[in-house]
Amino acid sequence: MLRDFNGFECAAIVALCFAGGCTSSDSRMGPGEPGASAAGSASDPASNSQPAIAYSTLAATVPSSSVRPPLPGRAARTVLDEEVNEAENLFFTDDGRLFVSGGEDIYEFERTPDGRFTKTDHFDEDCRVEGIIQSGQYLYGVCTRNNDLTLSAFLIAGELSAQPVFHTIAPLDAASGPNGMTVDPEGRIYITNSLTQQIVRVTLASPLEVGRTEIWANGLSLVNGIKYLDDAMYVTVLDLTLISRLLRIPLLSDGSAGRPERLYERAFTVLDDILAFERGFIITDFVNGTLIFWDEQRGAYAETPTQTFYGPTSLAQGRAPMFSEGQLVVAEKGTFTVRDEVDGDLLSMYELP
Repeated sequence: MLRDFNGFECAAIVALCFAGGCTSSDSRMGPGEPGASAAGSASDPASNSQPAIAYSTLAATVPSSSVRPPLPGRAARTVLDEEVNEAENLFFTDDGRLFVSGGEDIYEFERTPDGRFTKTDHFDEDCRVEGIIQSGQYLYGVCTRNNDLTLSAFLIAGELSAQPVFHTIAPLDAASGPNGMTVDPEGRIYITNSLTQQIVRVTLASPLEVGRTEIWANGLSLVNGIKYLDDAMYVTVLDLTLISRLLRIPLLSDGSAGRPERLYERAFTVLDDILAFERGFIITDFVNGTLIFWDEQRGAYAETPTQTFYGPTSLAQGRAPMFSEGQLVVAEKGTFTVRDEVDGDLLSMYELP
């Protein structure tokens, strides 16, 4: 059965098919290295006050991580649920509740006394859900109505009560491909718009009311995953030369976006989600089915074997009471073209060595 692609996946598929393969290579950026041009140059006519951002390079040294190669493959992976249709994103709340977006659903997973996992769907609208994030006592998400030729998009919200109910609360730009989400310490929500190459910032007037929506950064080709950490946004992009990159964009004192710094890149693949881990990050490689362990001192210093996972789109470090910090929970969407409940559409757990 063919998949129902989101906007980012459609564009990535076209790019990778045009390249004729998915062989990967990677490098850590250093001063003066080639490829310092911007990931994309298109911008929305309405965003003249927010020009596309040029790249700079980065050189830094930080202490090393405790994880060492070689890493185990599927022997360290346990499937938790084999029926998460179009598994896309996952998020642990501050108190350890686990929510997973997939297709037109937002599931909450719970662990029974005998160790099994059950899920409950808390979203009942005809809208394909992508990113999810917590701000205050509410969970927010973004979705696109693929059966609408305009690809209308919406912000989703719901209070994190014992039995939450999520609804669309405000429209977003149509045909923008809203995807990843993160939140800053002030509670402002940042959304990657893959199709319009933008990061949009949403300021809430109240938990269920949008006060302001603005373009925070643009010119970021097929921008995908995003995480806030230490006064910066970390994002993944796929540029027109078919190189997927991890970037850092400083959040300046006036709230605007600084110059992106290139941290890591890999050709002919899709770097998707980002998880802050020890002194660096864990990055999901969607095409190669791996988790990449990266820091600024060594670059990609460890990686799971190829196809440890089936199209990993998101990951999170485990939280009590259901998981430990030594466990990673991974959403696996599967291959680009075929939906298979064995090879994808599932939630798994990976034990760190």
